Amino acid sequence: MIVEYKNFVKKLLLTYIEGYQYLGAYLVNIDGTGQFASSNVSCKDCCSRYLRNGEKQYYHQLLGAVIVHPSKSNVLPLFPEAITRQDGESKNDCERNASKRLLATIREDFPKLKMIVGNVQIKRHLIDI
Repeated sequence: MIVEYKNFVKKLLLTYIEGYQYLGAYLVNIDGTGQFASSNVSCKDCCSRYLRNGEKQYYHQLLGAVIVHPSKSNVLPLFPEAITRQDGESKNDCERNASKRLLATIREDFPKLKMIVGNVQIKRHLIDI
């Protein structure tokens, strides 16, 4: 399923990418988003946190990447990267680690695509990529 999705995204991207080049490359924006949260339902990949009232909450988050152009109102989505509890880890994953995995995946799948990835704001840290 993931391979089929990646192939679909690649085909879609190559169909619409013309005209999105800016400053000799493609601008890629990355941002995280919440996808799911529950105090009752969880899975092995859920991250968890304790709320102020002491209740444990399970949640999923994604890190998404899109190709943007300053004069276009549409963006071209790339592959999302899940922010999950990693295999064998007791701590939650973070956007910083997920962004490293995401950029490695994008580079692997689009090795010749020249990209400009600006500063990515992750919590209170700015990371130059």
